[in-house]
Amino acid sequence: MTTDKQKQEEIEKFHGNKLLSLINQQKCLYLRHGKDGHEPDLIYQYADKLMGLEITTAHRNEKLAEDCANLVRGKDSKNKYFDILQVGQYNSHVIDTVKSVQDCINKKSSRNYDFNSFSEVNLCININNPIFDRNDARQVVPQITVPSCKFKHVFLLYQDNGGTYCCEQLKYGT
Repeated sequence: MTTDKQKQEEIEKFHGNKLLSLINQQKCLYLRHGKDGHEPDLIYQYADKLMGLEITTAHRNEKLAEDCANLVRGKDSKNKYFDILQVGQYNSHVIDTVKSVQDCINKKSSRNYDFNSFSEVNLCININNPIFDRNDARQVVPQITVPSCKFKHVFLLYQDNGGTYCCEQLKYGT
């Protein structure tokens, strides 16, 4: 039987490998999951160096986050997110995503990981928003502020219409 932690680790590894393929880092070799609270989620080796990759997910809202967590854990088949009528501005999903991504960056930037053991540590924020696409990414990216932090790079990973994975690298101070 697969535990919740194992499922979470499988999803993190999937997103980490997907990001690395999109940024042409396929030669990175997955070594292991990091130690909770002390290391980034994923540890990779490339050449003679270690790279850490912290994975987090920005959900459009808490109802979607709850639905996703329940689906992954197999605990609840009721879909609360789609049961409610989404009322708001035509771009409310973009506004919600900007807030969620910014919250993820602020939270992860304030954590104290062991950065000294790695040549670099990057942050990957997977956007979980069913109606998000490349046009939305073009609106979100300029609105995100990446504070000075120890992550070498901060990436957004998302699925475009049709399920194609895409990524955007965020710039510091923007």
